[in-house]
Amino acid sequence: MNETAIENLSEQPTGSPNSIALFPDFILSAMARRGPGVVEPIHLDLVRAPATRWVFQPAKSGEVETIAETPRPHFRALLARFGLFCGIGPYGGEAELSVAIPGSGLHHYSIVHCNTQQSGFTVRIRLHSVHTHTNPEFDRDV
Repeated sequence: MNETAIENLSEQPTGSPNSIALFPDFILSAMARRGPGVVEPIHLDLVRAPATRWVFQPAKSGEVETIAETPRPHFRALLARFGLFCGIGPYGGEAELSVAIPGSGLHHYSIVHCNTQQSGFTVRIRLHSVHTHTNPEFDRDV
């Protein structure tokens, strides 16, 4: 399992290159605030859609929430950034991460990433457990 630390970002980064470089930090921070669940990008048409929605589905309730929107032209760069962030390369693979987030504790994620014509273009990020170290009542696993 890879271990890393990230910035605790509460707002989606904007402006190039921060919008791409810090996007994994933002998504993982947003998931940590919500608890165990899954984030996936949703776009109806990769070629014509103006934006990609990044939706969070909690592990227990099933209610989907959009936590980010990114311009369609940034989508493949964001996928590559997730791959590099996880240490699996820009084109695809799987990783498990333990991520330390300031003020939030240690969180365990798994990431499945595809960024080629043959495998498709997507990423699935699952937050398995939250260990806040500050509030034991919030600690939970899925």
